[in-house]
Amino acid sequence: MSTPVPETVEERRVVFGIGLLNPESSVVRNSTQESSFQYRPEYEHLIGWDPATGAIEPQLATEWEILNGGRLFRFHLREGVQFHRGWGELRAHDVVHTHDLMARVDSLHPRAANWRRDVARVGLTSDRVVEFHLNRPIADFLNAVGEQQGLLPIQSREHFRAHGEPPDANSYFISGTGPYQLVHRRAGTSILFERPEYTHWRVTPDFHEFEFRIVRDPAIRLASLLTGETHIAALPIDLQRQAQNLGMRVSRGPIPTSRVWVNLFCCWQDPITGAYPARPGSPLTNVNVRKALAKAIDRQAIGDAYFEGEATDMYLNHFYPTGLGWNPVWESDFPDQYGYDPEAARSLLSQEGFGPGNRLETTIELIEMAHFPLAWDIGEAVSGFFADVGVRTNLLFRIPEARRAARLAMKDDNLMTVETDDSNLFEGFPFWTTPMINENNASNMPVITDLTARALNTFDVELQDQLWRQIGDLSYANYLSLPLFWFHAEATYNPDFISHYDFPGGNAAKWSYVHSIKAAK
Repeated sequence: MSTPVPETVEERRVVFGIGLLNPESSVVRNSTQESSFQYRPEYEHLIGWDPATGAIEPQLATEWEILNGGRLFRFHLREGVQFHRGWGELRAHDVVHTHDLMARVDSLHPRAANWRRDVARVGLTSDRVVEFHLNRPIADFLNAVGEQQGLLPIQSREHFRAHGEPPDANSYFISGTGPYQLVHRRAGTSILFERPEYTHWRVTPDFHEFEFRIVRDPAIRLASLLTGETHIAALPIDLQRQAQNLGMRVSRGPIPTSRVWVNLFCCWQDPITGAYPARPGSPLTNVNVRKALAKAIDRQAIGDAYFEGEATDMYLNHFYPTGLGWNPVWESDFPDQYGYDPEAARSLLSQEGFGPGNRLETTIELIEMAHFPLAWDIGEAVSGFFADVGVRTNLLFRIPEARRAARLAMKDDNLMTVETDDSNLFEGFPFWTTPMINENNASNMPVITDLTARALNTFDVELQDQLWRQIGDLSYANYLSLPLFWFHAEATYNPDFISHYDFPGGNAAKWSYVHSIKAAK
């Protein structure tokens, strides 16, 4: 029997101003990790994630067992969890159905290839018990199916059977179990959610309705916040400071795992022949060229301009000083190996035959990111530093569909992007730096791929640490990406309407936990 939800605040709706969604989709399996926040209010996961500590915790699964040397994960499901709008109670077959959707051959989901390769089968032993039988041990599997990465949001099998997959971005989501349920989507404009008509098993949000409002221009997002059209917004730091001066407040995600770096598309390993690099003619396959580009970037200037000095220097992409595999030598050697030195950059380029009569030419693709509005600005700044050392940099903007098609065809072999992601080694590193999850993201050095496979397949923490140190040393010496900063995610809100907003701040969970937005009393 459903229990009516009591009124908790007079205001019915809280509105969150965000930037362009990339991609915007009602089909969860075609979303990216970074854009997954658009459906997070609707769904829950087998494993939860504490927003303050980052520790895993029970969510739809109350307990789990790891058996057969890490090749079998058995989950026991919570009783009494309801799907939205009367689509029944959560059962093990809904988990099997969700996995099958994510793993479809036509899925664009970032984990789809992994599910197909690594999961032998998903079966149920009862309505409450589901088992993942793996082809190999996966040390990070609990995070992979959990809220931290958001890669397996549990969806109703019965709703899918009745209505099929959403045909477009204006359509429904497949029914979920989250603290909010979808009311409607208006592509390019807004996504509106409401509290379900029953008492949710886990949490009752303060606000009856929650809306993501898509406002592409950051300045207009600021104006909307100040005029009360929105109540919370994602703003770059300069506009955030203006808002604070006018009485707005800032909520900071406590987990400093968000990072920004320059990604290099150059060094594919041919998936058929195994040749590395697949296109040796790209100038970015030259390690001295990559080192020159690293030394051309004035990180201090970027940090001061866009983060007002609040970002933390990154010494090696993917690796955090308190995490597995950390080598303190990377930090001590950084000024010599990566530090800003335009004269050294010009000298390195000259050694490789590039100069005034033969300028190095490359491309930076500018990507709009709702979860990181600074990406475009930082890309233009990096382009300017490259120009200072004689590099001709073309700026490129493509619609997401064109970008994906080029990546799938492995056509981007002399191109860079400003990227942001979480620091989870087990997920982020293989995704960006090996062909294990995505064959077409960046550099795929075969020796690093082999070491990464070993690190992902062992539950021995000491061995993991040793393997990640070897991987890090190779990555550092080969300049596989150009590191920039670690930073905390921040959201700016109106204190007359919102008292606080507790959220983790990780990239995949950037604007998640919206059910924790508390109303000002």
